[in-house]
Amino acid sequence: MSRLLVTQLVLLACAVHAGSAPSLAQSARHFGSCAVGSSDVDVAALVDATRAYCTLLRSFGVFTAGSIQQVNACLRKVENGRQALIDSAPSGRRAKLRKACRSMKGLLVAEASVHQKGGVLADPSAAMGLLWVRRGLAFWARVFDLEAKRLLASGCKPGAPGTLLEQTTRAYQIEIASFHGWVSRNGFMVSVRAAPEWDELCTRAALSTEPKKLADELRKWARVLDALVGRMKALQVKHDMEDRRRTV
Repeated sequence: MSRLLVTQLVLLACAVHAGSAPSLAQSARHFGSCAVGSSDVDVAALVDATRAYCTLLRSFGVFTAGSIQQVNACLRKVENGRQALIDSAPSGRRAKLRKACRSMKGLLVAEASVHQKGGVLADPSAAMGLLWVRRGLAFWARVFDLEAKRLLASGCKPGAPGTLLEQTTRAYQIEIASFHGWVSRNGFMVSVRAAPEWDELCTRAALSTEPKKLADELRKWARVLDALVGRMKALQVKHDMEDRRRTV
């Protein structure tokens, strides 16, 4: 059975058993299945897992709406960029290229000619989409890791008012702020002010309300994503596609 078929069946089962959104544990398994070999990433599986996670993210509240919209736009860049490469190839090479571009390494290599040296990526492109999907996933891994560490360090005491707001702001500074210009930074700060408290978020997203279980749930997701994000970044750096320019 192909990896794509397995991923699709897992996502279908998730939709049946958990409404339209996966649980955080299911999401971790989806993202874990994206790893290929010792260093590669299955692009189609990544797109599916990220779309499923956006469904879960939507339940967190209105403050995630802008992020979800941006991630979906980046996923379209990945899919459109991959398809453009396949369509532009001679008909006799398309099947082989379609298979090669399923791999993140293969996709970056195939698209290399449209980018400039020094990590200056064309936009829109598959590489640019993958770059910002990676940064978005890294942001949420940091948010979850911060709360898991706080819970364990505090003896699993509930967070004070504003804890999630503080954590999302800190995660943003760590993972994304240096790549955002003034407009993007202000947009983030406006949206994040609508972040709920952790107890409300857990209820909305059907996360565990028992502190120790929640810490474990958050930590496991963050660990899986840290490993996946690490693979993606290593590939992008190796192929000179780590674009560090700021947005507007």
